[in-house]
Amino acid sequence: MKFKRDWWLPALILSLAGLKYFYQAWVFGPFEIDQEFLSLEAWRLVKESTLSLIGAGTSFGGLYIGPFYTYFIAGIMALTRFYPPTLNLVSALWATAVPVGLYFIGRQLFSRAAGLIAALMAAISIGYMPLIDIPPLVVPFGLVSLLTFYCLSQLKIGKFMFFAAVTLAGISLHLHFTGLYLSLFILLWILITHYQLKLKDYLIALGILIFFLSPLIIFDLRHDFLNSRNFITFILTTNGLKVILKSLGHGLILSLTSLGAVFNNFQAYNLIAGSLAWLSFIIYFFRLKTKTTAHYLLLSWLVFPIALNGLYTGRLLPYYYTFHHPQTFLALGLVLAKFTRHLWGCTILITLGLLFMILNLTWIFHKPNAFSLSHKMAAFTVITRHAGTTDINVSFTVEHSRRGGLDFLRRYYGFDSELKPNRPTYTIISPFFYERLVGDYQFGEIGVLLPPPQP
Repeated sequence: MKFKRDWWLPALILSLAGLKYFYQAWVFGPFEIDQEFLSLEAWRLVKESTLSLIGAGTSFGGLYIGPFYTYFIAGIMALTRFYPPTLNLVSALWATAVPVGLYFIGRQLFSRAAGLIAALMAAISIGYMPLIDIPPLVVPFGLVSLLTFYCLSQLKIGKFMFFAAVTLAGISLHLHFTGLYLSLFILLWILITHYQLKLKDYLIALGILIFFLSPLIIFDLRHDFLNSRNFITFILTTNGLKVILKSLGHGLILSLTSLGAVFNNFQAYNLIAGSLAWLSFIIYFFRLKTKTTAHYLLLSWLVFPIALNGLYTGRLLPYYYTFHHPQTFLALGLVLAKFTRHLWGCTILITLGLLFMILNLTWIFHKPNAFSLSHKMAAFTVITRHAGTTDINVSFTVEHSRRGGLDFLRRYYGFDSELKPNRPTYTIISPFFYERLVGDYQFGEIGVLLPPPQP
């Protein structure tokens, strides 16, 4: 009955998050290298019956993640007949689920006010999980991370929660290489809390992980343990203590900066905003008289990725921290929940929330989408209509960084990659006026150059 009274709260969160993410997916949705990889893999699997045992390559060369998410996307795209916006819409669905999950998990573990504030912040924050910047394989990681956090907080219910957490960690190994964080954190949390597991339980957990790693294991057996050797090389070539400490400091700054970007759109203040948000929970935690397991878990979760990233001396990217941002919203929900006990506190929170929404709307209206999927599809559509039933060539004169997505779209619209001399040639130019070519049609920064008239 309580849910029926409060039905409008999750409905509001769902509406705000859905509007934000599905608008991004439809209007700004990119179709670059990351989107094209999944789409082409789906095409090869369904259209060409080519099954790959590896997923995307990681940011340190020679290492690959698992392919299960690729298989999942292949099934979805087969149902939609490979409609290009499908991938962006699936990402919007995953991203929308996070604020809703924050509300229910925050309400159960802490309080309704904490869950509501955390969910609303995630729902209206443009800086959290922007589909324009976050690769599609990383987008589901936020939800997987949140559910793993919940499972670890409920270990007292039964061991099935432990196995559920391990399963989620296995799923994460098919999304991004930082999925390793979840496996390591689960192991660390089991050791810290002295959770009682038998040898049989560890073997079951190992079996679950082996199942998710099975495609990579088969791939290694067929390719002279290529992935394993590259991983060992990566571990052994980690630099000395001085470099690690420097990387740890860089990781801390990047973590705070990326956190600050979630709460404001002014780049100059990201580090300050992130530092204030992080320190506010640290102060709240140590001043809290009664701490539950969920509080300790939350603190550990916020510190763990920063410390672990200190061991990685490569180039850190902001979305390495995506998997712990949902928990950060929970932490700030706890900090701000006490303000809801007073009328003036509620007034301040509502005012700041409205100002935050205005700031985000301003960001949306000024966000360029010159290379969005809609413009790319419009270019191919005009070629299709203009060519009619004539057999044609479709060539690309584009900057290397702007080529992503075009090869898949050429297949989707039924054109081959050959350039035969006896066929009229239509040229897609990106950006417009690239190499001083002026297109006959322009869609954003994408141009279409028609073939010269036939004599």
